[in-house]
Amino acid sequence: MAFGGLLAGGHKGSGLAAMCELLGGVLTGTGIATDDGPVRNGMLSVFIDPAKLDPEGRFDAEVARFVEGLRGSRPVHGVERVMVAGDPERRARDARRREGFPMPDTAWTEIAALARRAGIADTDIDATVRRTA
Repeated sequence: MAFGGLLAGGHKGSGLAAMCELLGGVLTGTGIATDDGPVRNGMLSVFIDPAKLDPEGRFDAEVARFVEGLRGSRPVHGVERVMVAGDPERRARDARRREGFPMPDTAWTEIAALARRAGIADTDIDATVRRTA
C-alpha cells in the first residue's frame, strides 16, 4: 500500500517507492520486485558530506528552522500536535527516564535469574529496579 492509505487517496509515496525500486533494484543489478521470482533486496546508498556542500555551516541551523516549521504547523482535528520523525521516540525515552520502564514480572524474574547465574549479587540486581505500586 502506498503511503497515505485508502483514506488519503493511496497515492502519496508511490513515486518515491518507484524511484527506490529503480535505484535499489535496476541500478544495483538485483532486479525489480515481481510476483514471479524470488524476493531480492537491492540497496543503493548515497552519502553526502554537508561540510563539502555547506562550508559556511548553515545546514544545521536551516534544518532546525525547517523542523520547527513542521512542528509549528496546525495539526489535523483530534491530534495534539505535529511531530517529526524521532519525536515519539524522544517523548517515550523522556517518559522512561522519569517513570521507569514497565516490565512484566515474569520478564524481570527471568532477567534476575540470569543475572544471578552470571554472579551478580541480589543487592545489585535489586538496585536496578524502581518498583511502583
